[in-house]
Amino acid sequence: MKEKPNYAELEKQVDFNALAGRLDKLTDKDNHQRTTLVTLLDNVKEQLLEAHQKRQVSYRTLAKELTEGGLKVSEPTLRKYMQAQGIGKKNRKKGRKATSNGHAHSAATPESRAPVAAGSQGQGELLRSRKYRFTPPE
Repeated sequence: MKEKPNYAELEKQVDFNALAGRLDKLTDKDNHQRTTLVTLLDNVKEQLLEAHQKRQVSYRTLAKELTEGGLKVSEPTLRKYMQAQGIGKKNRKKGRKATSNGHAHSAATPESRAPVAAGSQGQGELLRSRKYRFTPPE
């Protein structure tokens, strides 16, 4: 089992002022992150968004142009990237629910429902009464 370090000794050994100075001097050049497809697509993000949104260019055409330009990207990957950038599916209008005869009707709003008198039995009480109880056949 690994032995725990003695933090009291480490505190005496480490020069925290020098360490803080070195940390302050770190820049983006010192951050060696891997270049990914997303970082490459970010270079042409505005042009991609404009072409797709304003000029209605399809994902397939955009992916083909990027591939011919030297940036190999598939259509599903491009679609996923664009959706992450805020391009999503268009919201569909919510239609009215159809009744059993196929005609649409508007749902009753809480304001349009008739108020229930305080003394009358509510639906829950009616269902719990003996008249409406289910008894299994014998």
